[in-house]
Amino acid sequence: MKTKLYTIIPLLCIVVLLSCTTNEKSAVSTIVHSINGQPVIPFTANKLYIEPFKNETGIQHYEDTMKIRIVEKIVANGRLAIVTSEEASDVKLMGTLQSLQIQPITIDYAGIVKKKRLLIIAVISLVNMHTKTFIFRNITVQAFKEYSDIEAPITPINIVQDEVEQMLASRITLQVETGWHTALKTDAEKGKK
Repeated sequence: MKTKLYTIIPLLCIVVLLSCTTNEKSAVSTIVHSINGQPVIPFTANKLYIEPFKNETGIQHYEDTMKIRIVEKIVANGRLAIVTSEEASDVKLMGTLQSLQIQPITIDYAGIVKKKRLLIIAVISLVNMHTKTFIFRNITVQAFKEYSDIEAPITPINIVQDEVEQMLASRITLQVETGWHTALKTDAEKGKK
């Protein structure tokens, strides 16, 4: 309760001081709009345009695969409608698929990789098309899964890649809709493992 009072009292003092100026309506309006409590995307934004992602993975047409997955997640959530032109949009998502890596995790005494990690990294930005300003810029979003293709439980690479792509699409969607994707982080990513 005290924390809320420490936050509210200074804000009220600022509003009162600004209301004493000659242009009181615009000053108060500026303060009120700057603390409106909206999520990252303004409440009035309903239409999202996804600019074709840049692809640095070396996998041909991989940006198309990931765009399909992101569109599916956004449509399923129902917060934003996908539009096909920048002009018709309220917000624009841009990004780069930086890498898709398969990293060795556990190697036995004979040099055989027993456990691997598939990691996909993307960097995304979101633009408010009405103000032409960045809502967020160059946020790194990644997803990964550890697996083995020689020890039980054996998981084929195509299944692992599908799961990681779905996870990355979910994280990008959450980042776009709320400004945070940390709720989807694993315990290992949070440093709890």
